[in-house]
Amino acid sequence: MRKIIIPLLFLLLFAGCQPVTDDTTLNLSGPVVFYLEKVTEPYVAIYGRQFDGEPVLLAGGIQDTNGSSYRSKLSPDKSRIILNLKDRLVDLPLETRQQKEVLKADYAVYDFIFSADGKRAIVWDQQVSESPDGPFTVHMIDLVKGESNVVLKGESNGSIFLPLSLRDDDILLLIENRGQEVFPRMLKIGDEAITPLPTAEQSSTFYGFSDYGTSLLVPDQTTENICNPVIPTVPTHYTIVDVLTGEAIGEFGDTESGKMVAPLAFSPDDQEMMFASIPPAKDLEQCEAQISADAYFRIKIGDEGEPEAVADFQAVVNEWYPDRAHFVSQPIDESSTGLFYKGESFEIFNAQKFFIDAVNYS
Repeated sequence: MRKIIIPLLFLLLFAGCQPVTDDTTLNLSGPVVFYLEKVTEPYVAIYGRQFDGEPVLLAGGIQDTNGSSYRSKLSPDKSRIILNLKDRLVDLPLETRQQKEVLKADYAVYDFIFSADGKRAIVWDQQVSESPDGPFTVHMIDLVKGESNVVLKGESNGSIFLPLSLRDDDILLLIENRGQEVFPRMLKIGDEAITPLPTAEQSSTFYGFSDYGTSLLVPDQTTENICNPVIPTVPTHYTIVDVLTGEAIGEFGDTESGKMVAPLAFSPDDQEMMFASIPPAKDLEQCEAQISADAYFRIKIGDEGEPEAVADFQAVVNEWYPDRAHFVSQPIDESSTGLFYKGESFEIFNAQKFFIDAVNYS
C-alpha cells in the first residue's frame, strides 16, 4: 500500500473551516481519485491523486466532530468538493483550495445533491437519526456566489425524504420513505408543498428516476422473492412514464420467463437505458450464492422495437460516460476495498481512508 505522509501540525481556525494545503499542485488531467483520510480524532484531511502521481493534500485540519465527512461529494463539473460536516456544508474549490462555509444547517444535513451543471446544490436539512418526526428545511445553494436561501420549511410527519434529482426547470424529484412505504414525490422550487407524481400512487421500493429526471420507472409486474422476507416480490416489468404528465413513453421487462429486471444506467441525454435480466432463486441455497444477471439489454425510450442484447454492459457505460470509464471497485479483504483503473491498482480504502470520487479529466 502507498504510504501517505500526514502533516503533524494543522492550523485550526474558525472550527477547522480554513484550509491547510501543501504547495504541490494537483494536475487535473487523466484519471484522478479523491479521498478523505482520518488523522487524529476529530480531524480529517482531503487528498487528490493522479493515477501515476503522489497524493496531494487539498485540505487538512477539517474538524469533523459528527463523523459525517465521508459523505462529501465531488460536483458534476469536477471543479469542487462539498464537505458534509452534518451541521454545515463547506465548499472546497479544487483550483483555489480556499474553503468557504456555504450552509449552516438548522437541524442536520441529511443529504444534498447537485444540479446537472454543478453550479447549485439542494440540501435536505432534517435530524432523521433521532426520529423521522420533526421539522425539516430545504435549502438551495448558489455555489458560484457562495450563497444559500430557504426553499421550503415543513414538518416531516414520520417521513424521510431523499432528494434524487434537480431538473433544469427547477423541479426537485424525491423519494418519500414512510415506514415500509416508498413513494416518488416532487417539489417545484417556489411552491409550498411536496406533491405526488402522476401514476405513482402505489408504494414500491423499486421506483427509479432517470439521471436528469425526465422519466420515472414504475414497476407494474412482479415475481416472488424467496431470498428476502422484507421484500417479498421483485419487478419483472417496468413502465417508463413522463415525470410530469404520467404518460407512458416506454417499457421493459421479461414477464414470460419470470426473471427479475434491474435498471442499470441511463444515457446522458436520458433517451436510452440499460437493464439486466436476473433469474429468480429456486431455493435458499441459491440465495446464499448471490445469483447474478444472465443477460443485459439496451433500449431506446419511446422505441417500440425489441431490446438490444448487450454482451458487455460496462463498455456501453464507458461509451456514455467516458469520464467514469475504466474505474472498478472491488473488495481486497474483509476490511479494505481496492480501486482499479484499467485493471491496475489505483488506491486502497479502509476504515481510515474513505473514497469520495474518481474521474477522468480529459
